[in-house]
Amino acid sequence: MAEDVINYADSKGINKFGVIGHSMGGKVAMTLAMLYPERMHGVVMIDAPPKDVNDDLVYVPIMKNAVTLSM
Repeated sequence: MAEDVINYADSKGINKFGVIGHSMGGKVAMTLAMLYPERMHGVVMIDAPPKDVNDDLVYVPIMKNAVTLSM
């Protein structure tokens, strides 16, 4: 799904963008940030933590750099 987002952005001539993802879309957003950090302005994830940060090493670099915002 992350590749689909990149292919769509490429087809529209969008070089850098931000994404918002909820649930499964949050995992797509994390994958985009990990694979294409140079293309991201920012990523917002809502209700989409990895199953276990310690076991899911794919997402560890993203989670270490994540910022939690609270109001």
